[in-house]
Amino acid sequence: MPAATPTHAASALPPPQRRRRRRRRRESAASRFGPRVLTGAAGLACLLAALLLAWHYPLGALPAIAGVLLATLLARFFWTLWPGWMLGLLPWLGLAPWTGWMLVDEFDLLVLASAAGGYFAISGPHRQRPPEAVPVWRRELRWRRITLLAMSLSLLRCFMSVLHGMVDAGGFEADLFQGYLSAGEALRAGKPMLWMLLMLPLWQRLARRTPHTLTPALQAGMAAALWGVCAGVLYERLVQTELSDIGSGYRSSGGFWEMQFGGAALEAALALLLPFALLIALRQRRGLGFALSAALLMLGLYAALTTFSLMLYVAVALSLPLTLLLWAQQERRRLRGERDPASSWLPGQVLPDDLPPTLPPWQAALLLLALLAGAGVAAWAMYPSSGLRGLLALSGVVVALLAQPPAAAPAPRSRVFSSLLGLLLALPLVALMGLLASVVPKAAYAVYALAWLGSMSLARLAGRQRRPWYSPLGDALRAALWFALLGGVAVVAWSWAGEAALRASLLPLALGALGWLLCQSGGYGGLMQGLSWRTRLGAMAAMALIAGLVAALSGTTLAGDGLSGPEQRLAPRLKHWERTLTATTAEDGWVFGAGAGRFVAVFSLNAPSDEQIGSYALGDGPVPHLRLRAGRHPQGDADVLRLTQRIDAAPAGLQLQLQARHDEDVTLLVEVCRKQLLSAGACLRQRAVLPANPDGWRSHRIELGGSGELGSQGLQFAVALASRGQELMLAKLSLRGADGQELLRNGSFARGLAHWFPTSERHHLPWHADNLGLHLLFEQGVVGLVLGALLLGLALGRLLIGTAREHPLAPALAASLIAFLLLGIFDSLIDAPRIAFLFLTLLALGLGLRAPPPPPVKLPPSPSRPLA
Repeated sequence: MPAATPTHAASALPPPQRRRRRRRRRESAASRFGPRVLTGAAGLACLLAALLLAWHYPLGALPAIAGVLLATLLARFFWTLWPGWMLGLLPWLGLAPWTGWMLVDEFDLLVLASAAGGYFAISGPHRQRPPEAVPVWRRELRWRRITLLAMSLSLLRCFMSVLHGMVDAGGFEADLFQGYLSAGEALRAGKPMLWMLLMLPLWQRLARRTPHTLTPALQAGMAAALWGVCAGVLYERLVQTELSDIGSGYRSSGGFWEMQFGGAALEAALALLLPFALLIALRQRRGLGFALSAALLMLGLYAALTTFSLMLYVAVALSLPLTLLLWAQQERRRLRGERDPASSWLPGQVLPDDLPPTLPPWQAALLLLALLAGAGVAAWAMYPSSGLRGLLALSGVVVALLAQPPAAAPAPRSRVFSSLLGLLLALPLVALMGLLASVVPKAAYAVYALAWLGSMSLARLAGRQRRPWYSPLGDALRAALWFALLGGVAVVAWSWAGEAALRASLLPLALGALGWLLCQSGGYGGLMQGLSWRTRLGAMAAMALIAGLVAALSGTTLAGDGLSGPEQRLAPRLKHWERTLTATTAEDGWVFGAGAGRFVAVFSLNAPSDEQIGSYALGDGPVPHLRLRAGRHPQGDADVLRLTQRIDAAPAGLQLQLQARHDEDVTLLVEVCRKQLLSAGACLRQRAVLPANPDGWRSHRIELGGSGELGSQGLQFAVALASRGQELMLAKLSLRGADGQELLRNGSFARGLAHWFPTSERHHLPWHADNLGLHLLFEQGVVGLVLGALLLGLALGRLLIGTAREHPLAPALAASLIAFLLLGIFDSLIDAPRIAFLFLTLLALGLGLRAPPPPPVKLPPSPSRPLA
């Protein structure tokens, strides 16, 4: 009788081998049990910390707890996407003007919840844990030992600086509403590094388990973050001013409350994110995706334009071309099939040989730059007399020119003849447009719009090579409509501002005629023969940016005045830097720094007496009250330290009731303004002189009046002490209208400083070092400055010429870091926690990313050969 066949291969092994295999499995399970317990404990600690903070959330514990649990679940079950998408929520989670939280904010809750969900995913049951790690040579994120050593030293120096700052400020205080002079400011300065320490293991785990998921998630997160930044700017300008109001100088702050005392949080976010928008647009292969990416880039450029920051303009003007250059080098190496030692997997691609003759790339780029430069000169000449209408008309002409297809006439002489014929046909059309504009009001804009639609439609028909539109006669008709559109610019200018604007439009007309000849009648079929649709859309976006810059910089607007005369702004900045170095010397901070978060306190202590800033704190005593101390600098309306609160309405008959106590006569500034953060619109403002009352509390009533015309959006109540160097105690604030409804929350200060938020509109230098290097030197000394410079140098070296240069995100990463450094010449930047976290994320990616090989291709099994 034959022996029974074993059901498992293991049962066929001898008993000693079976025992050894079981022992190895038990040892392997035991070795995995310890890390799983540690990661689970870390996740539980993060979740408990997030829930504890959410329980004290000023706007309601239940919504905050629900948000924490939702973020934890998303991070737990979508762990391959969430680390990148988490960055997309960064611009939205900062509600300090409503909550009064500054030590922590909503983004801290998100980071803790995301870390909790990620660690739960790592420590989960075997069936739910991520797949096994890929080999080392396929991992997309991996730090070398020298890099890990430098990062560890930088982390250690940062935590020592935080500890130094807390001890110097008097020790830790369990208060979520601490001000800038308290120990909580040291924790606020150090928490971005702590968040990085929590998230980096999760990103590295993601790269080890699914190596081709990290890059798309990060790219989508950067795009979502830029959408959020732009949405905040658009909402602010819709509520506070107008989208087309570029020349008034209203400086946007978006959703970044960290700009309450100046700074450049919005500018830093745009400098870091705009290169990613350009790279995403360059990588798109479909029209819809490219259109959305181009729209995102345009919105980002618009937001950058509304900051009126000259250094941001310089940083963007350098970082975007650098991104384009690095991307082009990557594409050139890929198309040539070059194999880089860092990324030998990049496939080559063979270009077809039957392409029509075009201009060499460098010549086409130079001609396109010349076209845009001529458009900029024409816009600069027209804007002072024609205003925004003439500028938009000229921009429409350039857009229509860039939309034209190549000329159909084969010979250069025929193309020139078609252009001249089109010019002759356009003359009577322009005369008819002028006649209609002189007879019918507003007709100039209608006929211009018709000419623009006609030119774009004819260009579309010719681009599809439909006869007779795609022929020498069609070239003449397209030229006629376009030259008529060019003449419409003069008609619009004359209709708006008369003969002076008409004379100013002669130069744009001449430059426009040269632009048509350049694009349609040059060698190789003109410039249009060698431009792809991506390049044309990019040039249209550049024209829109040029128009916005002209509107911002031309004439005598506030923006133009603010950006002119850099020598007048550099002198006080140099003096401020000198005082920062003096404060560093006074604290013996040259080697190890003066401590994180101590700049405001130390600088104010060492500044001249007439430049010391004000302060605020919650007072002690049986009656909860606010203790306000005014600065010793001039106390104008824009210079005072305000305590603000967002209100929902400003009805008629507003009046403020309060109790005050003070030793001398003081002046109290009370206002209700339409204001986002710094720049105020319409206001109800009252200065009230309160007589001395050192013995006890005295009630006061201040009439603000008003007729209820301020609306209900973007309203801010503010109270400030406007007497230099004096002190005031306030209690039981109540703001009511004629209807008797209370508008203030926590006016009695029973909940501490919840819902109260400090700001200052103009006196900003004492609040920041205003230089990234000086900020690091003050807080962490020469040791921290050298370590930071070393990490930046390693990252840029890897991204530009090292092992990370072939990574898909390398062009944008390198350009973002360089733009951040340029912006850091005149701003501290990393004293805003969300910006510091975003910068540290990009820096860590630049230090660890490498271009991995593609996943292995599974070949079909070969048919088995029959046995002989």
